[in-house]
Amino acid sequence: MTMQHRIHTLLLLLALTPALHAQTWQLFDTSLRTHTLLDLNITNLSITARDTNDQRFTLPTAQAVRLTNIHAPADESQPANAFIRLADGQQLFGSLRLTRESDIINLEHPRLGRFIIPLSAITRLSLTPAAADLTAPDSGYDLIVLSNGDRIEGTFLGLTTTGTRILLAGSDQPIDLPLDTIAAVLRPQNPPANTRNDRVTLNDGTVVDAPRVTLTSNRLALYPALGTRRAELPTSHVTQIDLRHNGSRLVPFRQQPTRIVEPANAYGLDIPPRLSPAGQHLHAPTTHEITLPDNTVGIILNAQLDPSIPETRRHWPDIALTLTLSNIPPHSALIDQHNPAINLTIPVQPAPRADTLTLDLKTAQRGPVLDRLLITQAEFLVADKSQN
Repeated sequence: MTMQHRIHTLLLLLALTPALHAQTWQLFDTSLRTHTLLDLNITNLSITARDTNDQRFTLPTAQAVRLTNIHAPADESQPANAFIRLADGQQLFGSLRLTRESDIINLEHPRLGRFIIPLSAITRLSLTPAAADLTAPDSGYDLIVLSNGDRIEGTFLGLTTTGTRILLAGSDQPIDLPLDTIAAVLRPQNPPANTRNDRVTLNDGTVVDAPRVTLTSNRLALYPALGTRRAELPTSHVTQIDLRHNGSRLVPFRQQPTRIVEPANAYGLDIPPRLSPAGQHLHAPTTHEITLPDNTVGIILNAQLDPSIPETRRHWPDIALTLTLSNIPPHSALIDQHNPAINLTIPVQPAPRADTLTLDLKTAQRGPVLDRLLITQAEFLVADKSQN
């Protein structure tokens, strides 16, 4: 290879390097549009990027709702020894720091530093891989799961310098237990009031709120609402950013009151909806009624044939999906082997009173044995009154 060829090859590699490392983002805005972007930058006032046609893209930050890092790599870090879920939906991993203040919990997050978490805000504390489907009892007490599998009810009073302090149901004297005897604590909580903090989801499962986030040169900067310092991390660790400080937010269907009008039934057995990391699995036929949040301005629904159906049998399902709301025409879609996935974005005129969305699944001629649907996204776009 001649020197001229070597220089040409080097220049070509240098030209390709930014493209090879560029992260691709999807931006969902307040007008229910989705944009695919590269070279993303976020400031308090605007979002700038390049679109897929290599044209400059600019949008006021106030019009952005969610940014999704399409190709965020899987997390390869070691699992932390504690997991905390808060009533507002935040999720934190890390190492516990025992102190004398039992009404707060100190957690050292491997990427975001130290968090000071009020005990009153916690709905779940896990110290071992306890069962994911545990729920707090209806009695109003906390559920304490011991490391040997036993379950007891009482009031979790917090952590001490030596372990945990618990008041058992029916007792008036608290007891102290070593930390290694506790697997998980689940606490009943009322949903908190909405805040205007932005929300960041990391690829290790962390969900953290911050008053504002900024992003430049593939670095995300934030000051977590419950953290003790400003943190910066590569955007390769970030899977999603919800920009909520201007009043717009996406609220999942499952967080709203839901009534199953017609339960799914096969062979005489009712089949309830099932949640998995992939989404919500529904069997047809079924009808659900979901109460809309106040100031709903849009509905987003992404659904597909359940991928657990064998490939050789995917010609069998034939599902008619209909969404009905009082102030919009019904939206219907047929989901089968020729149209195995749908994406619906429906603008809504905010109603003066609480409205109800009806989600109806009907089976066609061959149903209902394999008429299973996976809903990968089902959310309401909510905006405060000043933005309507």
